[in-house]
Amino acid sequence: MMINMDTQTIDLVADARIKYDLQDSPSGISVEEWMNRLGRKLIAHYGDDFRQQLNEERAERNLLPL
Repeated sequence: MMINMDTQTIDLVADARIKYDLQDSPSGISVEEWMNRLGRKLIAHYGDDFRQQLNEERAERNLLPL
């Protein structure tokens, strides 16, 4: 990203590590799926007590339990 303070414009340069689909939208997994994967890894590490706590917090956000 390049910021020109004289004209107050920002030139955005696409990040080469991000892949885009045909509609120029970032492709890959959604944030929700990424958070689900993280939740499952944390549950595997911390056990069922963590699962219960995580699912209570997910329920407050109207998300399905893991």
